Amino acid sequence: MIKIGYGAWVREFEAERERRAALGDPDWGRGARLPAEIVRSIQKFQVGEDGDGSALCGKADRAGDPAYSEAVRLFIAEEQNHARMLKLLLEAGGAGTLGGHWSDAAFVRVRRLLGLRVELLVLMLAEVVALGYYRALRDGAADPLAREVAGRILADEERHVPFHCLRL
Repeated sequence: MIKIGYGAWVREFEAERERRAALGDPDWGRGARLPAEIVRSIQKFQVGEDGDGSALCGKADRAGDPAYSEAVRLFIAEEQNHARMLKLLLEAGGAGTLGGHWSDAAFVRVRRLLGLRVELLVLMLAEVVALGYYRALRDGAADPLAREVAGRILADEERHVPFHCLRL
């Protein structure tokens, strides 16, 4: 893969935001039939995608590269969009979200212990787990809406890994 700078990543994130806006949301009105074990797993991932990113933004700002800071903010916005879509998917399936989960609390606590590099390393672990999860959900879920949402999120996660690798 060709290395690109953070200005190019800003443009990439912005282009993807515009592409998503033009595509629009999935048809939530069609509803979803989600088995209980899928609901529980989506609820846990929804919690993990729903952070405000303030600690990461602060560390990115202190790194001294305005383009990197902007790219991080756009990355966080994509993660928040994942949380939004997962919430709507759960609602389409007649389920709610969780207020929190121990796994997310543990990831956040470890990520915030040290500087930007440690935060990104722990975040990368979560991103790699997410790649496998969303791929399995996209390829294995019986529900078409769940497959569509997982496919959209997976496409973003596949871009996030090289973005973080550039900084590492």
